Amino acid sequence: MDTYGNGKRSTSLLLIGAFALTAGAGCAEEIVAHQQVEREANRIVFLLRTEGGIAEANKVRDLEARELRFNVVVPADRSGDALRLLEAKNLPEERMADTQRVFEEGSMIPTNQQERAKREVGVQGDIVNELRKVPRVVEVSAVVSIPEDDPLRDINEARPRPEAAIIVQYQPDKSGKPPLSVEELQAFVQARLPEMRGNEVSVLLVPTQEAIADGQGGAARAGLGAGGPLLNPDRACEKSRVIGIEVCEGNGRKVLNVIVGAVIVAGILAAMAIFAVLRAMRYRKDLTRLTAQFERVKGSGGR
Repeated sequence: MDTYGNGKRSTSLLLIGAFALTAGAGCAEEIVAHQQVEREANRIVFLLRTEGGIAEANKVRDLEARELRFNVVVPADRSGDALRLLEAKNLPEERMADTQRVFEEGSMIPTNQQERAKREVGVQGDIVNELRKVPRVVEVSAVVSIPEDDPLRDINEARPRPEAAIIVQYQPDKSGKPPLSVEELQAFVQARLPEMRGNEVSVLLVPTQEAIADGQGGAARAGLGAGGPLLNPDRACEKSRVIGIEVCEGNGRKVLNVIVGAVIVAGILAAMAIFAVLRAMRYRKDLTRLTAQFERVKGSGGR
């Protein structure tokens, strides 16, 4: 009887253990995004639940992080689907160093080159981080070049302007259009670099690979035709006229200065020529008068 009871209890324990292992395997979770700020963690969880169909996706506070950070977890058997979706959406995002951060890490006695480089990196970070917040913007790349201002530059010479170029990867809407037009992107960048003009910003809008595969890429590019050029590379030499002469806009003042200088020099030379002619005429008049006086004196002496 005792042997039967012991065998029955052993069988029950084995069944309970097997059930626990099965339940534990079913509840196993895997982290798909580490140490995210709460807003970004909520965004990823919402995406996984709505577009990925992973209702069990959740955020869990990372107790090892010094600041308030969260890990995004999903069931282990759905981690592949979650990672595939996050890769397509370029998540989680890695924030670039913006202006605030680069100036917080400044040195005691920065050089002009360091200050210029820090501003370039900071402005690039500002542009990328802000544009990434726009819905349907997947990825942003920015390049900013701020020229060094020569202290010996002529006062009449135009100050060199910064240059900027951005590439925006986006998810098209149902009509194939991007979330922002070329003009809106140019105005946004120009607000960060007031020294340059909006139409001097080069913009490239690129749909995601999924949109191209679905046949939306062509529609997205066609939609840009009415809104402006896809790429604006002619910024370096925009034509303008100076006294009827067609020159690059940045060289207009230089050409005007050369023309004005030439006119001034020509005026000075003409004035000197006129002065020389008048002086020669005066000398000739004086010579004629002296010759007449000499002839009169000579005639009086002869008598």
